[in-house]
Amino acid sequence: MSFKLPPNLETTADVWDFLMRGDIAIQDPPPGFKGLPAGYLNPPFDKAAARAAAQLCGVSGAEATAMDPQHALALGLATKMWADAGPVASELAKKDLSRIGVYIGAWQEPMDAPQSAYRVLGNSLSALAARVANSYGITGPAISVNTACSSSLVALDAALRDARAGRIDYAIVSQ
Repeated sequence: MSFKLPPNLETTADVWDFLMRGDIAIQDPPPGFKGLPAGYLNPPFDKAAARAAAQLCGVSGAEATAMDPQHALALGLATKMWADAGPVASELAKKDLSRIGVYIGAWQEPMDAPQSAYRVLGNSLSALAARVANSYGITGPAISVNTACSSSLVALDAALRDARAGRIDYAIVSQ
């Protein structure tokens, strides 16, 4: 498991405690959606760190520069997930790459995509799951889901359905 959450949630135990307490992660949100401060819905990313993470996953420098940081974040989280799983579980899962599915919920297009030959692919939310699958040679389902705020839950539901139907043995699910 890997995740990127508010600063006060760093471990899986922190997340579990947070959920059990019924806490709210967003403090003092502004009313409505009109006039939200920049970065409220789409938090700012450290673009240099995102570019470096993408390059570690084999993305060329020019493409990594033009890539939406959400792509780099998805790649980074997948890398962290494999490390968290450990070598035994990772190797077991990777024995048959057609039995791993990638399901990513995403719904906000980037606001400041640079002009580049890589702009279409590097900023396409529909390519998020395929980018992660391609980086690891995964040939199972690679599905990007866009259902607005429920995207991550719908992605998880799709992964569970495929697992229960016997289409996959493992899933990478992200938003």
